[in-house]
Amino acid sequence: MKFVYPGWLWALTFLPLVYLFLRHQQKSRVLKFSKTIHPSLWSRVAPELEPGALFRKARLALIALAFVFLALARPQWGRQEEIVKVDGLDIMLVLDVSNSMLVEDVVPSRIKKAKHLIRNLVEALKGDRVGAVAFAASAFVACPLTTDFQYFLETLEILGPSVVTNQGTDIGIALETALQSLERGAEEGGDGSANRPDLASKAVVLISDGEDQEQGALDAARMLKSKGIRFYTLGVGTEKGGPIPVRDESGVLHGHKRHGNETVVSSFDPKALMQVASVAGGKYWSVTPSESELEELLGDLGKLNRSENAERRIVTYQERYQWPLAVAVFLFFLEFSMPARKILRENSAAELKSSRPDVLASWFFASLGLASLLGVRPAHAVPMDVYLENQEGLKLYQEGKLEEAKLKFGEAQALNPGLAAPQFNQGVTQLQQGDTEAAIRNFSGSAAAANQVRDSALSARSFYNLGAAFEKNADIDHAIGSYLGAITSAKAAGDAQVETDARKKIEILVREQQKKDQEKQDQKQNQDQKNEQGQSQQDKQDKKDQAEKKDEQKSADSGEQKQQDQQKQYQDPTRTRQREFKSKHLSKEDAERVMADLGNRERELQAKLKRQQGRRSESGGKDW
Repeated sequence: MKFVYPGWLWALTFLPLVYLFLRHQQKSRVLKFSKTIHPSLWSRVAPELEPGALFRKARLALIALAFVFLALARPQWGRQEEIVKVDGLDIMLVLDVSNSMLVEDVVPSRIKKAKHLIRNLVEALKGDRVGAVAFAASAFVACPLTTDFQYFLETLEILGPSVVTNQGTDIGIALETALQSLERGAEEGGDGSANRPDLASKAVVLISDGEDQEQGALDAARMLKSKGIRFYTLGVGTEKGGPIPVRDESGVLHGHKRHGNETVVSSFDPKALMQVASVAGGKYWSVTPSESELEELLGDLGKLNRSENAERRIVTYQERYQWPLAVAVFLFFLEFSMPARKILRENSAAELKSSRPDVLASWFFASLGLASLLGVRPAHAVPMDVYLENQEGLKLYQEGKLEEAKLKFGEAQALNPGLAAPQFNQGVTQLQQGDTEAAIRNFSGSAAAANQVRDSALSARSFYNLGAAFEKNADIDHAIGSYLGAITSAKAAGDAQVETDARKKIEILVREQQKKDQEKQDQKQNQDQKNEQGQSQQDKQDKKDQAEKKDEQKSADSGEQKQQDQQKQYQDPTRTRQREFKSKHLSKEDAERVMADLGNRERELQAKLKRQQGRRSESGGKDW
């Protein structure tokens, strides 16, 4: 037996892993349900439940899938051998490998272009034998006639100027070598077509730049025509030609081939190739960049008569993929027909229905950043009466009837105060109503109860909501402690979501606390700066007042000094009479009368000054 596509068999290795995963899931579901409701009550609470039904369906589907993979691998057995006669042409490809074929007047070079053309030609052949002759000044059979095209192409890659010892170009000896190889191939094939020119089952394809330096090409062409061998010529190069590059083994260019002091320029001679093709009764094409001439060559070869050139032994195997495919289809139909739960009779006395006892299986985030109505399940078997009261509370809570839901959760707590789930649900309801103190008591109780029964998941969610309640009460320290407890329990339960949320809440609270501390510190600094500024301004004002008082005292003293000077001046009337009055216009009597009048005025002024001085002394020396 063999498989056409054995890679599909690797898919079978994944099926045992899928089976183990499904088995683990089945056990996990049964365990969780047994923690919620005691197995002895399953028939009453959920009479349609059959824990193993889904697993049996999945197991049958895996077996069917295994047979599908077998069918895709296409198994085969039943060997049968046949001998088939192959009809085709014998085609000898004659490649010029002289140094002139290294010229790069065509991209990438003449010899590389010729090899690319030969590869495309061979890949288009079917049922034909091909061979290769490499020539320069001498020729040899590089590959005899064969139907192994892969071997032929590998041989073609190594052909180049280095495979021949005598450089030059002798098309005549190359065609003679190709003719001899065709005759030997005909004898080995046993068809005798070499002596039957009416059966044109042989062809020679010459690829060269036409720079023939000998004279035997026309004679060899006539010999091919006399043997009934079809002849085709492909010319590679341009009429402009180009220098012959000289490269080392690594392909590095070291210059160009020289003859004496001149660089050798190899030209392309299509006329010589056309003449050889005309004498042999064949056709000539110049190779173009698009290689469109290859289609014409293949079309002409397709018109030739083909002979039986070989016998091929073919081993065939019978396809057997239908068998595993039929088994897979049958198993899939069987899996579809299997029920996923018990089928109850119409008169069955038990028609109780129960949903999964999820404890508030949704998330709620209040506007103040409070976390969560988290979905949890009790970690131990719950009595039926407690379970029913808790379910009623959940239903009322989902309908938005918080007061009624709180009563139901309270009844469940009264029936069994030690259970964590009713306390948790009661705390969630109270937290949403804003009764944070009651919520803190219930969340603390649910966390303690959950830790007693090692229910890490419920413990993590209880600590998380406890932290939210403390946060709402602005008790940052207790909130951070509760979130840390949530992280510890979440790690034990493998609840990455709660752990991530608790870490975020702690980060937010720490930032807020740091922000408040910074604000207090800034306020204190601002108050200190204001106090310092106020003290400085008071000192400046005191100094200013003292300076003003000094200036006023100085001005007062200077005023008194001036008054005293004036008094002295008025008290000494003789100062005005030190000289005898003389005037040309007044008589002595008139002058005495004027002076007497001035003396009276002076005495009145002195009396007035004395009265003012007396008032200043009574007022304490102040003049304002």
